Amino acid sequence: MNLLKKYLNLKKYFKAKKYEDFNKSLEFERGKANYDTGKFQEALENFDKLLELEPNHVNSLQLRGEAYYCLGKFEKSIENFDKLLELESNNVDALYIRAISHISIQKYKEAHDDLSKLLDLEPNNIKALLTRADCNRLPFRLKEALTDVNKSLVIEQNNLEAIFLRGAIYYDMGKYDDALADYNKVLIIEPNNVRSLKRRGKAYLMMEMPEEALVDFNKLIEIEPNDISTLNNRGEAYCMLKAYDEALEDLNKFLAIEPNNKSALGKRGVTYYAMGRYEEALMDLNETLNKKGIWYLVNHEGADNPNESQRIQNIQSGEALNLRIRGATYCQLCIYEKALEDLKNSLKIEPDNTVRLL
Repeated sequence: MNLLKKYLNLKKYFKAKKYEDFNKSLEFERGKANYDTGKFQEALENFDKLLELEPNHVNSLQLRGEAYYCLGKFEKSIENFDKLLELESNNVDALYIRAISHISIQKYKEAHDDLSKLLDLEPNNIKALLTRADCNRLPFRLKEALTDVNKSLVIEQNNLEAIFLRGAIYYDMGKYDDALADYNKVLIIEPNNVRSLKRRGKAYLMMEMPEEALVDFNKLIEIEPNDISTLNNRGEAYCMLKAYDEALEDLNKFLAIEPNNKSALGKRGVTYYAMGRYEEALMDLNETLNKKGIWYLVNHEGADNPNESQRIQNIQSGEALNLRIRGATYCQLCIYEKALEDLKNSLKIEPDNTVRLL
């Protein structure tokens, strides 16, 4: 009798276990189907239910972490992959998603560490090389970024993403000829590549080639009529060409949507100055120079940081120009003490720059 009872209990146990396994498998498939169709919140609910029953279910942890990432819940994604990587420390997919989650919240060191571990496991992983390059580029570790991109191009020489990223790194380095060469390579293959057109146009501006920049920006407006960032850049090109009415039209359209944009306010201030509209120029230049830009960083919170110093070096000329133009505006308005102060401050940023106004 006892033997029969044990047999019946064992049969009941296996039946229950089989039913539980079936439920877990069904819940995973539901979660995966929701994930594959972009229903990330529903997928999370499925994976949460499954992980309550089996906390170490690796596939559910993987997809739940990816769902968190897709929903922009980067801290949750990182927390999820922390647990998964305790179970599988060499899971390259988990390392990659955790890395890009770190990048999304500007934790570049943590992202770099994950990507470096991944590349120890898979040295020729192009996606990881390019992501680490981008991770290095964001805090301006440009030489390291360039090394990774060049390695990826040895593996796959016609990778357009790598060529574009190298162009962006060259641009950040101030090597505009090299940047142009890479953007041109991309645009030969993809003539309507929006990112490369934008970047090439900006490189042309930095090289004081506004006619060429204008060609790219006009093409961008045809491709993406509602892309306001192009209006900002085209406004600068028009200003360099002394087409001030056209410049003002573009910059006004941009600032109607982003009224506090520091870059556009500075460009419009310069345009107003060139048009002899000094009071309006002063309003815009005061607004842009009162924000925490390069002048603030130089005097307060970044001059000793090598990464921040590189950032300052790349964009300081625009800040110095705004100070010079505001100084000249004060001069036109007969406010000479403030004019002298601005011109002196511009020379603190660019001590070798002979003051040259429009």
